[in-house]
Amino acid sequence: MTNKIDTGIAKGLREGVFRDLHPDHRRHLLTLMARIGEASYRRGFQQADEANHAGRELHSWRFSTSLDRAPSPQQRWETTSLQRLKMEHGGPLFDVGFVEAFDE
Repeated sequence: MTNKIDTGIAKGLREGVFRDLHPDHRRHLLTLMARIGEASYRRGFQQADEANHAGRELHSWRFSTSLDRAPSPQQRWETTSLQRLKMEHGGPLFDVGFVEAFDE
């Protein structure tokens, strides 16, 4: 029996819970999680920008840019949303069985 994770984004899940999924299915789930994370980030950034009355046009950045990309709002850098997910949550994803979290 595997241990339950007691902290962080994987709290309550068992170690390796997704390890038995086919690798393609794990990759598809990672892509989906990355897109969800990117969409949520953009929504939060746009709401904060509107609250601060900065007046930037973020509609195109939020809705027209592919969610597979993770550009900074100021266009200073860009990575993929999957790379961003792995950078920010690679350890916990690996713990629950997404060994692809460390693939390039």
